[in-house]
Amino acid sequence: MYKRTFRNVSTFTLVLVSAGILAFAWPVAEGRMTGGGSVFLNGMRVTHGFELHCNPAMGPNNLEINWEGNSFHLTNLQHATCWNTGISPAPPAAPFDQYFGNGTGTYNGVDGAFADWQFTDHGEPGRNNDAISYLTITDATGHVVLNLSPAGGPYLLDSGNHQAHDQN
Repeated sequence: MYKRTFRNVSTFTLVLVSAGILAFAWPVAEGRMTGGGSVFLNGMRVTHGFELHCNPAMGPNNLEINWEGNSFHLTNLQHATCWNTGISPAPPAAPFDQYFGNGTGTYNGVDGAFADWQFTDHGEPGRNNDAISYLTITDATGHVVLNLSPAGGPYLLDSGNHQAHDQN
């Protein structure tokens, strides 16, 4: 689902969702998302696994992405925002359904890589339901080495599950 922030109003944001439908979303300060699985981009399989907190200061925060013999490992979660857009991520019940994050890590073992992503929990089952809305990885020189662009997404999970949780 492509979203564009339209108007920020203190505790909620009006967003433009695909097909011109307007919806409200609001940020959630506490929680975590876990999971993983795989998606396909032009026949290329991209796998991922993670545990990420809505508050970057809380841990652990782990993310691993693998594709065509390449890998990205998150070493520092720099920014995280969790949003409740009204999609039910249950079971279990959770206060949010969208996870936006970015951070630095290693690309094929070399420090200085950067990743930016959005993961969605659309409830059960995860397969053909949960999604990577976008994922971009750049190497230490700034070269884009993996790009699941928002224009081509969302990329529904072929296998696996994303699971939003209360903070505990």
